Amino acid sequence: MLFQWNILLLLFAYCTPEGITKLKTKRILIIILICYAVISVSCLFFGKFPKTEQANYALEPNEEYDILWAFQDERIAGAVSHPNVINWENNFYYQILELRPNGIFQRRYLVSIDSETGEESWKTRLKPDMGGFLTANHEAIIRGTIGVSNVQYFDAKTGSQLWKKYFISGHSVSDISFSENKLFIQTNDNEVYVMNNTGEVIERYIEGITSFLISDSMLLQYLNYQLNAIDFSDNDLIWTVDLKEERIQKSPILDEENIFVRTKYIPSDIYSIDKRDGEINWKVTYDVLTNLCVMNDSVYFITYDDYLISIDKTTGVEKSKVKFDRSLKTDQYDYFIAGDKEKQIIVIVFGDNDQLLGLKILNPN
Repeated sequence: MLFQWNILLLLFAYCTPEGITKLKTKRILIIILICYAVISVSCLFFGKFPKTEQANYALEPNEEYDILWAFQDERIAGAVSHPNVINWENNFYYQILELRPNGIFQRRYLVSIDSETGEESWKTRLKPDMGGFLTANHEAIIRGTIGVSNVQYFDAKTGSQLWKKYFISGHSVSDISFSENKLFIQTNDNEVYVMNNTGEVIERYIEGITSFLISDSMLLQYLNYQLNAIDFSDNDLIWTVDLKEERIQKSPILDEENIFVRTKYIPSDIYSIDKRDGEINWKVTYDVLTNLCVMNDSVYFITYDDYLISIDKTTGVEKSKVKFDRSLKTDQYDYFIAGDKEKQIIVIVFGDNDQLLGLKILNPN
């Protein structure tokens, strides 16, 4: 606010009779327009974030989960389509926005917290301050940015940036997938970069089809309501799955043997597909609000009617259904769920009040 008042005082100073005699009318009008634009943009984008007034969300009494920790006002960047809370070795990682001390401009940070306690392990300033999304590979956290696209590679244990690669001709990283030895980066203007874990670009080409790396030798492509597995070396078709004119809510979730996909619109179909031959193991239908979180023997997600659901990963049969203590604001579209497989903990992001909730799974099998 101090910055905005200074601009106003400057404006009034130039509008005094003395100021008018010194400056031509055109210059005064230009100054007025510039000041108005600066004040408007400052109020719109850089004003102080209001503190959340509503209480933390919780679950109704149940025998499936214990609340480990909960906190608010972290200003987490996230959306259903791009994971922005991820897990690696008993820590969760996410991005936050914080205001600078002057209360105007904001800074973006990458944060690591302990899965069991919710306590901060480290916090790293992100530069440049543009949006992006996260994924994890081996002992590293990978971040792709929007705008001028670049990929940043962080040490998961310390938060230090190991390398950063700019793609001068690419605009906004839309997806990052990886295998044991490769990173597969796709931009929203259809450029594809295949990289190794040291940031070296192995291959670059144009690809208009949304693609995901399944392994070093296999791509998963989505085209004309079909999922196609493609041999990475020669582009031969390995198998195809017809999604019955449904769009997918990217990105697919992979485990050792299967691919899990949910369709975009409501009601949503959830598919389990065998990686090797493309056979559909099962398909179930729910009004899915969030992404899918696959952990050990279960798939977790939240529905539009305010339930935390778990289904059996092998059969698709519902295992548990627990209701939240009050209705979710489903028009926000930025609820997200992530999991720590080793500790059997899930974390839920509530976009409408910027809350994180850590839950211990009591009956994982």
